[in-house]
Amino acid sequence: MEHRSSGSSGQARQAARELVLNVDRSEESDGWMLSYLDLLTLLLVLFVLLLAMRGVVPQENASASTLPTSSAATAVMVSPLTLAAMDRLSPVQAVPVSTTGVLPWLAASPTPPPPWQMLSTTAASDSRTPARVDVQAALAVMIPLQNIVLPTEEETPSDEVMAMDHRLAGIEGVQVTRERERTILRIEDRLLFPSADIDISGQGSVLLDRLLPALKDFDGEISVEGHTDSRTISNDRFPSNWELSVGRATAVLRYLSRGGVKASQLRAIGYGPTRPLAGNDTETGRAQNRRVELVLSPGRPRSASR
Repeated sequence: MEHRSSGSSGQARQAARELVLNVDRSEESDGWMLSYLDLLTLLLVLFVLLLAMRGVVPQENASASTLPTSSAATAVMVSPLTLAAMDRLSPVQAVPVSTTGVLPWLAASPTPPPPWQMLSTTAASDSRTPARVDVQAALAVMIPLQNIVLPTEEETPSDEVMAMDHRLAGIEGVQVTRERERTILRIEDRLLFPSADIDISGQGSVLLDRLLPALKDFDGEISVEGHTDSRTISNDRFPSNWELSVGRATAVLRYLSRGGVKASQLRAIGYGPTRPLAGNDTETGRAQNRRVELVLSPGRPRSASR
């Protein structure tokens, strides 16, 4: 019995071996396609999942951008400041702001340092950083400067002007000074007029006659200016120092015009006590302030004055 069963099992093994050896090779070669299709299916599913996850990100960003802004937030525009001005600013007490509608991670973040401290630290760490310019402050400084006329270098007087100044300086009682291009002849009133009068004295006529040759050769404008001290004068002829100064300037102008100086070159101005040379507290100072000045300004040629 046992011999018969062992023989049948051997036959079965032999039949199975022959079945394996006789398998058709064409059927065995098509078995790999199943695994390949499974792999393609997995890759397709993975690709679909990636696309689905990518589409979620813009929606999150869009929702974040539509968050309601806090009603306590206020936009403030400030003019640019220089670094030095920011360093002088004192810290300002922070005002509590409602965090409603603010992202949680923003509300939990620490408070940043004040901007002037950040700028000061940056400027100290990098000295090559160019300083910021306050344009408005610069304009505020520049606009007043446009109204300031800087003094220019005095021009060297010509030989003709130098010769005339030398002639005038040789006349006793006449003080000659130069201001830029102008020549000023200063004469004390006692050499021309009696006290509180506008009639030229004999001494004054002699003095003016010595000035006439140089003044007739001068081509520019001659301004005759009368000045007084601060003492009050009031009479029927001269109600104030203004009338006295104008009367004396006009008297000298008429004398020069009769002496041959062209009237078109002359003009008379009375300044009264408004332009003193010295203080009026002493007699010496008041004597300096009572004067007549001939201001010679080069300008028009003679042909233009005819």
